[in-house]
Amino acid sequence: KKNYYAIGDLMAERGIEPALRSAFESLPYLLGGRDVLDRAGLLTVNEKMKQSIERLENIYSLLDEKGLSGRILFDFGALHSFHYYTGIIFSAYTYGSGQPITKGGRYDELLSNFGADAPAVGCGLPVDTLMDAAGKQGWL
Repeated sequence: KKNYYAIGDLMAERGIEPALRSAFESLPYLLGGRDVLDRAGLLTVNEKMKQSIERLENIYSLLDEKGLSGRILFDFGALHSFHYYTGIIFSAYTYGSGQPITKGGRYDELLSNFGADAPAVGCGLPVDTLMDAAGKQGWL
């Protein structure tokens, strides 16, 4: 819920080291376009964090090649209520709707609960929201 004060209190309670604490406290403010990746990169304190930023930069570059980079917004403060996500989460919005027309993410361990140990990416499409947006845009 981007409770800036609670983040600081939680980090202090847990005795998180200053560099990592600073990174966590900055997450809600890291919202925007390509420049956000540069700002996030300055907060990395380990190799895994650096690799995550590099992966997002690569995704951004691929989307930029397709002329879609102007439609991308990074939100490092976004959280999802489903705890099975293990990586990137995403939401897609369109004109005429304040609700996402799809949202999902990466879950590398979920399928092992069902006998298929494989990484995966998935999303849901709320049909009512999608149809409402399509109607407002004159597609229907």
